[in-house]
Amino acid sequence: MSRVISLPNQLIILGIKELSKDKFVPIKNRECFNKPIGGLWCCPYTPDREYISAWQEWCLGNGEEEWLSNDAVIITLKEDAMYWCIDDQEALQDIIDIVGEQEDKMFKLCGMKMNTYIDFEEAKKTFDAIYLTANGQWKTRMPDERNWLNLYGWDCESVLLMNYEKIDKWEYIKLNIKEEI
Repeated sequence: MSRVISLPNQLIILGIKELSKDKFVPIKNRECFNKPIGGLWCCPYTPDREYISAWQEWCLGNGEEEWLSNDAVIITLKEDAMYWCIDDQEALQDIIDIVGEQEDKMFKLCGMKMNTYIDFEEAKKTFDAIYLTANGQWKTRMPDERNWLNLYGWDCESVLLMNYEKIDKWEYIKLNIKEEI
């Protein structure tokens, strides 16, 4: 049974102080990889929870505190932003059915299917963002051996923003999540 999941109203990017269109890197497929080059990687902003974002929680839980920063930008997207929500393996298959998969160069070389990756260059023509929910992150990270769809490496609930033009507004905030030396 499919369900509609709304994109969070505010997103956060840790480690930056400002956004600018001239620094936005357009989406490009990365060969044999389930993440593209470019775009903006964000997380839902959760100021009323223990962690400001799923990324902060992941970094602290995985010994990667050095990846955190007290500098952050909060983003609000335009209401007409089109996004695809991945909450389970079926939703991952559905987006691939819609936008297609990247060419599998390993299959051409050895004749054996290794993985299926979203064609992000095609996805950006239809969607402004891809939202991987916390549930979706767990459901797509280590699929069984019969399923070639895998988002292992999208380490936490996250949003890949593929269209800079859909940012309605952004603001810099100074956090207190990392001890400064």
